[in-house]
Amino acid sequence: MRTLGTLAIVATMIATMPLGAATRKPIESWSKPGVSFEQYRGDAIACAERGYYLDIAQTDDAKAFVRGSRELDDATQSAATAAPNADPVDDAVRRANEYERIRRSVAPERRIEHLKTVLQSAVDACLRERGYAKFTLTADQRRRLGKMPIGSPQRRTYLYELATSPAASKPSPDPAPVR
Repeated sequence: MRTLGTLAIVATMIATMPLGAATRKPIESWSKPGVSFEQYRGDAIACAERGYYLDIAQTDDAKAFVRGSRELDDATQSAATAAPNADPVDDAVRRANEYERIRRSVAPERRIEHLKTVLQSAVDACLRERGYAKFTLTADQRRRLGKMPIGSPQRRTYLYELATSPAASKPSPDPAPVR
């Protein structure tokens, strides 16, 4: 009987997953004319760490995830004590509906996107404080970058070359930081 309930939950989760975005955002990077490669890498790491270690525990988003997790735990506990003579299909549908209600109340996709924006804003602010300006890669630069493995020395060198080129000195407009 537990297998049927699990299948209903998985089916509900799959059916409610959002489809991939149809449009691609432009790829942006950061420029600072005259910066050495070592300083460029050091600044990138320091600013990435600022975003990584940003405390988000007290944000509304984090609190919603904690609340939702507790509600799911409670719902799972109450499902374990279901009446022994309950119809398994009805029970599975009831549990799937309860789990979906909890998921919707948390809105995890929206909250994760918001948290990504908050963390990225911390990184962006750090880079601006260090004198960097954001620029948008051209279609040709995006194609070339896309052929390089993420984290590879080749990709790092290419981004550094773009960051210190005169063309990169025309910055992209920066949105206000998100909180």
